Amino acid sequence: MGQGGAGLRVNRCFSDTARVYFWRRHRTGQSAPRTLGDVIRHLPDLDTEATIYAQEPWKPSSPALLRIQDLEANEGLFFDDCKYLLEVDLACDAVDIYEKWRRDEGLETLHNDRLRAVIHYATYDAYLPVHPPEPPP
Repeated sequence: MGQGGAGLRVNRCFSDTARVYFWRRHRTGQSAPRTLGDVIRHLPDLDTEATIYAQEPWKPSSPALLRIQDLEANEGLFFDDCKYLLEVDLACDAVDIYEKWRRDEGLETLHNDRLRAVIHYATYDAYLPVHPPEPPP
């Protein structure tokens, strides 16, 4: 996973017997966690063994980080004020299923749709429906 897309370089930091990935911009050289929107945009390029953590409330601008873990369950763990969101492989599945359902309906999937699909899956342990149910009257 050494090089990220869109001019991003991966800087590997080690702690707690786990590898934590922070993204760094080439030009500025400033080390900072990237956003959840960036993580979702680069999902196909990410290590499928990584876990996504992001600050709540989860939205495109939420600071996020990736962690490859050698420990037990992720639930309830925090890193740099970021809370467990989802494993990369599950996030990819949530996006793939949602995109397939939208294609079947003849609809295009935008970046914010992918982000909504991941957040919905992380929150409800269910895929985001293409047509959400109508609220009761």
